[in-house]
Amino acid sequence: MDVAENVASGLLLSVLLGLARWVSAWWRWRRNTPRISLDLLESLMGKPLPKPDPVELRGGAHRQLNDLLHKLHSRANYPSPFAIARVLGVSRTTLHDAMSKPKLPSKDVAVRLALAYGSQIRWGAKADPDDELDSIDRRVSELWETAHQEAVLPDPEHVKHVVREVWDDMTSGRGPYPPDHPVAEALARSTISISAFERFVFAIVDTRDRDDRITLGCRAEGSFYIDLWKKDLTEEVRHRLAPVRISVFSVDLTEDVEFTIADGLIGGYVPPASPPDPA
Repeated sequence: MDVAENVASGLLLSVLLGLARWVSAWWRWRRNTPRISLDLLESLMGKPLPKPDPVELRGGAHRQLNDLLHKLHSRANYPSPFAIARVLGVSRTTLHDAMSKPKLPSKDVAVRLALAYGSQIRWGAKADPDDELDSIDRRVSELWETAHQEAVLPDPEHVKHVVREVWDDMTSGRGPYPPDHPVAEALARSTISISAFERFVFAIVDTRDRDDRITLGCRAEGSFYIDLWKKDLTEEVRHRLAPVRISVFSVDLTEDVEFTIADGLIGGYVPPASPPDPA
């Protein structure tokens, strides 16, 4: 019995020692094995990419281009950014910036990214994938070209020239108001001064006749403040300048102006001196 007990005790001790060595080896392996982060796991599974800040990315062709890229990404069932970046031969940062930053990506990246998404879309049975990709190519190229032109700062002299053209049309009856309309007649008896700086345009309309000031909506004269002619002037100027964009276009009567910007400087408006009364 002593021999049997010794053998059994030895076998049990061997099993316990082996189990302890296995547990120790497993723990060292688990501790040294790299973990997959939650962000990496989510990116491998595919998810919507964040959009640019809407305040920084204002309306225009650039926003339409960004919306189209996100729409294609959604229709392609959110392919992995890692896989798309590898296919395009660009970094994941470049892809992320094209989708999520307000800066306009290069045309090559925008077109190739859109086509990569388009190639992953399951088109309907009646659709020709090649025709769909050609349509995507043309649309992205057109939006990029327009967005690129919108990003160019306008020439101040050209802006002033366009504003003057629209003003002349409105005062001569070639605009939204016929020649005998009270607004057209009041504007024809007024003068306009224009300041342009980068994307800021300020127009000051100087009206001397009190009835004209009332017609044009001068609050200082107690008139009912309706200034649709300002909106008409602004919209027509923006239309003629397109695709070049103007951020701020302010049109004011002299009595309504609190400050004006000319040559990049801000200062109070000083009306021109009235001529002396004849003796």
